[in-house]
Amino acid sequence: LQLQHLSLLQSLSLCHNHHLNQIPNDIQFLTNLQDLNISINNVKSIPPEILHLASLQSLDLGSNSIQSICPEIGYLTRLTYLNLSGNQIQEIPDQIRHLINLDR
Repeated sequence: LQLQHLSLLQSLSLCHNHHLNQIPNDIQFLTNLQDLNISINNVKSIPPEILHLASLQSLDLGSNSIQSICPEIGYLTRLTYLNLSGNQIQEIPDQIRHLINLDR
């Protein structure tokens, strides 16, 4: 599957796919993506390419094996929902405070 051909896609769910251990780099081509669910997998890191998803409003990365979050996550300013529960994250970067639209 070549994601660059799905540039109009608005919602993508790859949850419960226990063989998924990394987010594809070409996810950056999904420029209209608003909802991304990659929960309950074996993803170990958040690639910098995800930061190109400027339209993203909902990001579910819960129940993976993520250990750190890159500070650039603060660029996803349209996020209203962010789930990072069930991971092994040791520290939350200060830049997360830029996500002012998150529902509390």
